[in-house]
Amino acid sequence: MVNIAYFIKKVYSKNQQSIPINIFLTKTSNDLMFFYNKLTYGGAIINHTDDNEKTILINNYIKAKRIKNAMNRFCYLYKLKKASQSVKNDLFFNSLDTIKKNQRIELYSNNTIYYFRLSDIVNIWVSCLTKCENMFCTPIEMKNPYTNITFSKCNLHNIYQSLLYSNFHMSKWILLFFEAEFDLNKFSYDNYALLKDVAINDFMENGTVYEKFENILNMMHEYREYLNYIVINTPYSFRQKSSIVKKLSPYLNNYLYGEYSCHPLRKKRCSNRAKRGLKSYFEDHDDIQYYRQVPLNLSGWDSESTLSSRITRILTRSREDINVPSITQVVPTIETSNVITNISPNSVASSLANRPNINLTVREATNRAIPTTGLRRRHELRRRNSTTVTPENTPIRQTPIHNNIQHVNYRNGSIFNLNLNSAPRSRTTTATSDPFTPSFTLNRSPNSESSTNNNTGSRNFRMRMFNR
Repeated sequence: MVNIAYFIKKVYSKNQQSIPINIFLTKTSNDLMFFYNKLTYGGAIINHTDDNEKTILINNYIKAKRIKNAMNRFCYLYKLKKASQSVKNDLFFNSLDTIKKNQRIELYSNNTIYYFRLSDIVNIWVSCLTKCENMFCTPIEMKNPYTNITFSKCNLHNIYQSLLYSNFHMSKWILLFFEAEFDLNKFSYDNYALLKDVAINDFMENGTVYEKFENILNMMHEYREYLNYIVINTPYSFRQKSSIVKKLSPYLNNYLYGEYSCHPLRKKRCSNRAKRGLKSYFEDHDDIQYYRQVPLNLSGWDSESTLSSRITRILTRSREDINVPSITQVVPTIETSNVITNISPNSVASSLANRPNINLTVREATNRAIPTTGLRRRHELRRRNSTTVTPENTPIRQTPIHNNIQHVNYRNGSIFNLNLNSAPRSRTTTATSDPFTPSFTLNRSPNSESSTNNNTGSRNFRMRMFNR
């Protein structure tokens, strides 16, 4: 239908009055906005006219509005007369003639009159507003069951008015939808907490066995500490899963409310009920097979992982945990059958100078038992100066030190850094450790002996990262 300004212009022309052009400069969306912006005393245009013009304008608007409403009604009745009619049965194919007039409704849509039973159309409307998918609220628009076309807001208002004048109780969802001005987005936003509870109930009624069983496993995992780490044996057959779901459904309902409900008091209460119910059920019944999966005690562990701590134990040693060996484990042993003769004074002095110290640690003794390049050369020179006479001219046999060391767990020291106070000493000084020398050092330059031998070509220059 055309704008109200068209009918006002016709009224002014019929009465042979001058038309105020200012009221036609702007367009309005509907008649109410036109009346508020142009004709009320709060409007911007009417304030610039005198009282006589204001009275004439209001009277002409009333006449134009009556003419427009009459034309709209005439057109609507003409459409109803020419419209086709649908079946006069309800959705269960029962005749509507046996039903009271206030319990049925006629809706005009797409040039067709559709007849409905009021209870059927209300059930469809409520199911559309409370539609849920896997505990998610997804309301949809109500559609005509005969054509699958969405009802207009005019039809929704007609249904709402019919419910007011009937003897049926008004559903709260239709009332909330009416308060949201039949807007689904606003309805979902304002009533999200209520729709969430409806979604939980719908899942418990229409959910499949597999979905419920998965949520039961999630419930057992969530309450594992309270249930003393009970784990249900996962059955393979559908019948066993269905039996478990049937037995634990009351506790599953409380668990879902405790996890997904938006009501804080209901959420706390249902969570406590689910915990207590599950615990008492497994204490009183043994019809569900389960086992206890107690976790490892991690209270005494440090921040390192199991693998890193194991590598640390392998690659480190503790100087405090190693027992200091006796002098017999360090000093080379000489066979009793061998007789030492022709001992020179120089050999005696060199043997006393090179005698190992009792206060040496096992790590220093190990370095002496496995000498480096310089120590090996001094050992060869000492063997040339000293002459031993044996029946078969056999050399002195030393007892390897690593066979006598007990295997312990090394935690603090590093096995890679074994050059403890092992700087090159003179041949005449004794092997005593300096307390002011750092215990853990790296060789920054080669030994003097290795550097001198490098020129002759007898020994290659090698700078080791770790002493071994």
